[in-house]
Amino acid sequence: PGAAESSCPCLPLPRGRSGLQSLNALQQFVGLDYARHAGHRLHQLRRLTWGQITSSGSLASYSNYGATSVDLGAPGSGVYSTVPGGGYATYNGTSMATPHVTGAAALLKSAFPNATAAQVKQALLQSAAPTGSLSGKTVTGGRLDIAAALDQLGLLLQPNTDTPAPTNLTLWGTA
Repeated sequence: PGAAESSCPCLPLPRGRSGLQSLNALQQFVGLDYARHAGHRLHQLRRLTWGQITSSGSLASYSNYGATSVDLGAPGSGVYSTVPGGGYATYNGTSMATPHVTGAAALLKSAFPNATAAQVKQALLQSAAPTGSLSGKTVTGGRLDIAAALDQLGLLLQPNTDTPAPTNLTLWGTA
């Protein structure tokens, strides 16, 4: 365990911080609990934690990690983002990985409104794409895979049918 286990990007963010009203609404919609530290050993059923990976899939040097405390990796290095004034810039860190994970959870909940928070988390974890740099450094040893998570949640909710996950969704950045 490294220093990376001392802080954590978790869903949802703490309430009461200005500018986060829409994220607070997302938190309530998705129903995931806030945990202050990734090193917290009580692995709450409804908590989801992540570290940052680069575009090549490597664990970012500044990322959180922990084989029992960080669930998966998400893009958080060199992410193109909007900036005040209508421009764009490239940034690194939890602030860049968080929208990927929260967006994935919201997409899953939107596609499957009856899914519980635990089922959304289970689908995200079971569908993580194995990634060498995350092996032994995260619970899943993998990175966020939204398309696979949609398929996995469909299977979790309808295990005895041949009903596929929704196919009318456009996913950017999936291979």
